[in-house]
This record gives sequence, structure tokens and C-alpha cells, in this order.
Amino acid sequence: MEIEEILLDDKDFEAAIREAGLTKSLENFTSRTGDKRATGAVETYKKNLNKKDATDKERLEELEKELSELKAGKAKDSLTSQIKAELKKQNLSEGLSKYITIDDPEKIVESVENLKNDLLEAKQADIDSKLKGEGPPLKGDTSSGTSIPTAVKAYAEKISDIKK
Repeated sequence: MEIEEILLDDKDFEAAIREAGLTKSLENFTSRTGDKRATGAVETYKKNLNKKDATDKERLEELEKELSELKAGKAKDSLTSQIKAELKKQNLSEGLSKYITIDDPEKIVESVENLKNDLLEAKQADIDSKLKGEGPPLKGDTSSGTSIPTAVKAYAEKISDIKK
């Protein structure tokens, strides 16, 4: 035996429920079903909210990291620019900026002056060693065909011939 399914509109359905005496049962049933659905919806919302909070927190941390990297890069660029300006002011090549590794902008002048003094001392030591003859002798122009010792010998012979 097959049960025939009856499809009622809202008014007919309410009338059938009242006639069968199932009004309280239907109210309890719909209340419990509604509560279950509402509770499920709230739990789902909380889960999604926690995921969103975690996602927002991750995004915020990522943005903070990116911002700090940008600030560090800008500070480094600014520091490099200040170093190059000071090198130029001290009549040194801007290419020497790679030899100055400081993080404190207040020490730029001191560092550039130290570099300049070190370069001047090295150059002065080189000049002094050349003046003292410690380096290899410079080769003069030998295009005339006679070297200095040959010319001196020839002069000495010439003088000795005159005195004889």
C-alpha cells in the first residue's frame, strides 16, 4: 500500500495541524530544529571568524615585515647617499663608499675622515719609499744610445786625456 503524498499550501497546512491536534508538537519540533540550525550557523560563523582572524593576523604580520624591510632599505639608501655626499665634500671618489660600513649616520664624517687619513698615509708612505730609493729605480730615456755609466766613463777618459 502506497501512501499518497499531499501537498498543502500554508493556510491548509495550519488548518490540518490544528484539526489533528498537533499544534504544540509542531511548535516544539520547529523550535528545536530552528535552534539546531541556529547553533550550527553560530558555530560555523565562529570557525570562519577564527580563520579570518588568523588570516588577518598573518596578513598584518606580512605587511609589518614588508614595511620594516622598506624602512630599512630607505634608511640604507639614505645612509649611502649621506656617505657619498661626505666623500665628495672631502674630495674623494664616491666609489669609496663601499669601504665605509657603518649604521650610525652620526659617524659618517668621522669614518670618511679616517678613510681619507688612511689613504693619505698610504700614499705618503709610497712617496717616502720612492724618495729613499727603496723602490725599483725609474728607467730613464735611453733613446740616445748611451747610458749614464757609459757617458760618465767617456767624460772621465776625456778629462784624463786633457790632463796628460
